[in-house]
Amino acid sequence: MKTIAAICNLLAWFATCFVLVTDGVPASWAYVLFSVALVLVPLVTLFVLVPEATSRVGRVLAKPVAVANLVLLASVGWALVDQYPHPNEQGFLLYVALIILAPTISAVVLLRFSPSRPEATA
Repeated sequence: MKTIAAICNLLAWFATCFVLVTDGVPASWAYVLFSVALVLVPLVTLFVLVPEATSRVGRVLAKPVAVANLVLLASVGWALVDQYPHPNEQGFLLYVALIILAPTISAVVLLRFSPSRPEATA
């Protein structure tokens, strides 16, 4: 499950960077913050999910990063509602599915299989 979460976060990070490069940086400050969260939260999540980070740092960051993923998920919901009607672009639905799936799986993994819990080593 940790591997799936890591792959989803990596794909979400690449897709977000691609969208930012092709569409440009948003003008509104709220969407600038949202874009920063879309870039940083998957990277920090990847850092916590890698096996080398499951030491002391991983144990300390697991729950705050899970909360950050839940906040990102809520922000994605806000952005979807705020930007209705959505653009009719190829790949939009796939990007939205990935941006919803990555923080959801990450939060579950980080809360359930936290490095501080004994079953995380198995």
